[in-house]
Amino acid sequence: MKYYISILVFMISIFVACNDTTSNPTDNELPSYSKLAEGFAQGTKIEIFVEKTPFVGYNRFHLAISDSASKKSISNAQITLKPIMDMGTMIHSAPYESPLSDKAENGYFSCAVVFIMSGMWQMEISFTRQDNQESGTVKVEFDVAPASLVKKVTGSDSVQYFITLVENDKWQVGMNDIEFCLHQKTSMMSFPAVENMQMSMEPWMDMGNNSGHGSPNNENPVHQTMGHYKGKVNFTMSGEWDINLDINNAFTTIASTKFVVTVE
Repeated sequence: MKYYISILVFMISIFVACNDTTSNPTDNELPSYSKLAEGFAQGTKIEIFVEKTPFVGYNRFHLAISDSASKKSISNAQITLKPIMDMGTMIHSAPYESPLSDKAENGYFSCAVVFIMSGMWQMEISFTRQDNQESGTVKVEFDVAPASLVKKVTGSDSVQYFITLVENDKWQVGMNDIEFCLHQKTSMMSFPAVENMQMSMEPWMDMGNNSGHGSPNNENPVHQTMGHYKGKVNFTMSGEWDINLDINNAFTTIASTKFVVTVE
């Protein structure tokens, strides 16, 4: 009898396991970010997560929002950003991208900022919760490290442009995706995306003694959305490469700059 009971228990456990449709994401399925800061306002907690320590260039941020009292995650909210640097004698902002959706994805509201200089920055995050319509603003401060990924140029049209090379974790020999962001300065607090330009790109390796070479099969960056231009660059050998970039309107080249990357 004990034998048959054991068999029955085993069969029931198999049946339950096979019919359990609950699916919880594992830690490996969720994005892995580092917590940068947190703030509170109007009964709401906002945690700021980053993929890398903030640097001069294009930075992605991921915001987790929860109710301060119940600790319950908030997945529906309107969110806007405002990066601010207070230099004492003047205050300015930087290009930024507020979350595109009012709904969190994988628990986060994703956004981005192009920091145009190193130093201490303040981030103002304004929100309106859709569960109780509470609104507020969280302010946090953090340091931004120097980098060479943003170029400020004044075009032949007298407009100030900020050209940003979106960081690549590892440039490799062969074909690489390459991405730039293009913004213009209209005031100290306004840096709208520029979406109507063309880009011409030429990689160049300086071999010294007035010699060097380019590479074949490159694809000039083309505008995708919100001032992001994507193309492909072909590196034929490891070492230090110049990425020469022209910004063109329908008639002429209005600005030029150069980025230096190291290919492994």
